[in-house]
Amino acid sequence: VAGSTELKAGTYEVSLNGQNAVIRGGKVDSQTPVKVETVDKKYDSTSVKYVVIDGKRQVREIHLGGTKTKLVFVEAAPLP
Repeated sequence: VAGSTELKAGTYEVSLNGQNAVIRGGKVDSQTPVKVETVDKKYDSTSVKYVVIDGKRQVREIHLGGTKTKLVFVEAAPLP
């Protein structure tokens, strides 16, 4: 789950639109508010940090490999 969007196993494309992460893949097309943060050291690879709530993985952060950028998930909003 990213924001309120349920993500099934698979491959997704994540892009930024202002302060929103746009998630696309399969039947998913959603936009979720994120806080974009810059860290001191570049990430070696892209990674996803999550917590398990009620048996479901809830995405908290995405670290973008090759950059110093971290996306921190805040809440969800549907694409217009």
